[in-house]
Amino acid sequence: MMWNAKSNVANPEFSIELEKCMFANYNIGEFKRDWNKIVSRYVLEDNNWVNEMHDKRQMWATSYIKGRYFGGFKTISRCEALHA
Repeated sequence: MMWNAKSNVANPEFSIELEKCMFANYNIGEFKRDWNKIVSRYVLEDNNWVNEMHDKRQMWATSYIKGRYFGGFKTISRCEALHA
């Protein structure tokens, strides 16, 4: 996902903030707040890739997948497997 972020959004600072948002131990409300801040800060409201990633957040954001059973997959492995 981070490679795709760098390919689809030219600003490297976005990738850094996205990674923090992706792995932070937030509750869903905190995730939504920070996601909106990041999207607004980098003026990405109309970026198709960013919008698609937001639509798929239940598959990659720790806030949405914590507490679910993934049959022994480690965090990064389950994210990669879900995207495959």
